[in-house]
Amino acid sequence: MKKNIAATVLLTTVGGLAAYSNATPELESQLDKTTILANRSLTHLSKVGSSVTILDVKELEQSGVFHIDEALKFVPGAVSESTGGQRGTISSIFLRGTATRHAHFRVDGMRLSGANISSGNFLGGANLSGLSRIEVLLGPQSALYGGDSIGGVIGLYSKRGEGEPGGRVELEAGSHQTHRSIVDFQGKLDQLSYSLSVGYLKTENDLPNNDYEQFSQSLRLDYQVNDKLDIGLTLRAFQADLRRPNYADPGFARAADDHTDSTLATIYAEL
Repeated sequence: MKKNIAATVLLTTVGGLAAYSNATPELESQLDKTTILANRSLTHLSKVGSSVTILDVKELEQSGVFHIDEALKFVPGAVSESTGGQRGTISSIFLRGTATRHAHFRVDGMRLSGANISSGNFLGGANLSGLSRIEVLLGPQSALYGGDSIGGVIGLYSKRGEGEPGGRVELEAGSHQTHRSIVDFQGKLDQLSYSLSVGYLKTENDLPNNDYEQFSQSLRLDYQVNDKLDIGLTLRAFQADLRRPNYADPGFARAADDHTDSTLATIYAEL
């Protein structure tokens, strides 16, 4: 059995440009014990009767978890597995024993689950870059979101820029010719908060003719017009190419190529 071996290098920008500094946000506070999913409005967890799990993306990344399907393994009552076992293949999520189609996904408040969008393809390729938290709602209150929420509701939330402008570069290399890199910039300039992340992943996986390559982007902009009005936008996207080996051929000489494009955007105003 081959073992995956990886090494990660984290670099933080230091000076050099007037627009950026090596300063991090003044307060790296823990996530508030609140949820948005349970009642469709901000509610303290002590006032929610259903089971709600909140995952801090920063803590997940520090533990070596970089993809959404891997993160969901930490949710009680959830089973998240890759159908093919290789990075880039379709993933499935089973909440309380229900099928993937019964898990309702919301990305920055926008409904993902639907007849024209494959949540399995999204799970197989989406990473945690640019996210701040993941909420998973189980129990009867998930009925607020309709018939495809029998198992539960999964909410993904983009990270809002804060503090002094800064950035980081993260590099990783490992077995199977695996390379991963992430470039992040975030901060606040007067009334504008921004968070930008660009990533790249390439791996040959552990089977012949099973290469996977992915580019990912995420962006969140928030502009505080005045004390009462806040407007903004979010964007999450990835483009991926996966080569699937022909398992009927002992030599895996023939292969099929899959291309996936995923783009999710929201525009919002809070008054």
